[in-house]
Amino acid sequence: MKELLDQVGEATLSILNNLASLSILVGLGIWCIKVFRSHLNKTIKASNTPQNSQIAEVLERLDKIEQDNELYHKETNKNILRIQIEDGIYRKKFSEEEVLERYDRYSKDFNGNGYITGIVHDYLETLRKG
Repeated sequence: MKELLDQVGEATLSILNNLASLSILVGLGIWCIKVFRSHLNKTIKASNTPQNSQIAEVLERLDKIEQDNELYHKETNKNILRIQIEDGIYRKKFSEEEVLERYDRYSKDFNGNGYITGIVHDYLETLRKG
């Protein structure tokens, strides 16, 4: 049974590493879109051609993609933090300060979650008793 739990823990850490990498890539993608959009805006202002309407459509699409990517980036960061909290509590590797620091960040940045609040409070209660 312990081997199975260790394997599940290793798989969880592997997923966390992949999510962190994905989060970085999404952030870079957002930055590239902003740079490209800025360049397109300069191009539009410099030229006054019939293609401006097409370029404006492209810019609107880029804005939508950028908004979607920012939302996805925020959700990914939320899930990474949530999984870190759950994993740290499950493995009983967090001190009270570490749990509170992550939980405070989770609550402040993502408005918390009833499930996470419950397991954090239970874990803190267990730490204080034991």
